[in-house]
Amino acid sequence: MALKQQLIDVNLMVNAALVKGDAAEAASCFTEDGTCITPDMEITRGQTALTDLFQSWIDFGIASLRDDSNVIEYDGEIVVMTCNYQCEYRQTDGTILPESGKALEVLMRDRSNNWKIHSICFATDSGSPQIPISAD
Repeated sequence: MALKQQLIDVNLMVNAALVKGDAAEAASCFTEDGTCITPDMEITRGQTALTDLFQSWIDFGIASLRDDSNVIEYDGEIVVMTCNYQCEYRQTDGTILPESGKALEVLMRDRSNNWKIHSICFATDSGSPQIPISAD
């Protein structure tokens, strides 16, 4: 399988895990000390913290997540990928809140030689909802 597709598949696994409501599975696509940087929140670091963060997204009602326009820059064992993303959050009243933005990812191979996300940074487009720390 071509490298670009392997890397895109990592994102597809994260997206699918979040939409089906499995925060731990989404976090497993990250390195052990992986990080996530989101607007208006502290940096999230490590699989346990990532699982908690992803659970908050699930609790907020994530209903779809997709990305496109993947651009990949490869240099040995580190890959940088940028993409646009779109997602939707289903609210308890049935309404859908859309969100879109850009993502910058650094991917590395883990000890088993599998590609994992080491760091991801999201920038939402203006006017999009921000995900709360909890679903209160």
